[in-house]
Amino acid sequence: MTFKEAEEKFRKYRKLFEEGAIGYEEFKSRVKELMVRDRSGNVWMMGLKSGKWFRKTPEGWVPDVPPTEETVPLERIFTGEEEEKTSPTSPSEELQSVEKEYILKGISPFSMALFLGGLGILLGVVIGAFAEALVPKFLVSIGLSLPGVGTLWKAFIYSILTGIASFVIFFVLGFVSTLVLNLILEVFGGIRIYLS
Repeated sequence: MTFKEAEEKFRKYRKLFEEGAIGYEEFKSRVKELMVRDRSGNVWMMGLKSGKWFRKTPEGWVPDVPPTEETVPLERIFTGEEEEKTSPTSPSEELQSVEKEYILKGISPFSMALFLGGLGILLGVVIGAFAEALVPKFLVSIGLSLPGVGTLWKAFIYSILTGIASFVIFFVLGFVSTLVLNLILEVFGGIRIYLS
């Protein structure tokens, strides 16, 4: 196998991994098989994350430019021992820093409902504090004008009432929307997320 052939295979494997056709472990395994030894005895390996060549030295793996294909024929090698003998700066370390694949298959409806309910409380308290200034005619029409109560007390009472109402509304919306989202995730097998 030549360096060019190894690079072409690397690009093919990387594309399969990015499309989700193969998982991280399969990608890692296939890239390790692209390890080669040149006629001078140097061992070469491509970094999983960067796609650049690394040459093995007594001190560890170092980034380097491989020899030209015309002058040095290559032999494929892989003993399985190379990974254990690598230094902290090896391509194997780079292999571990590549994106990891996670699949989101569901969200806890109760947790999401509590989270959105908490946001509802905050929104309700802010709206309630300014309710008399924002919608005084509406408050009179529903019988909540609270005559004889001071402005500060009205703001406090409206904040509590709208906070409670917003919590209930957002809690129910969060719970129902999470159930619908979980149904969709179940049907489509989840959402793939890649984190490095």
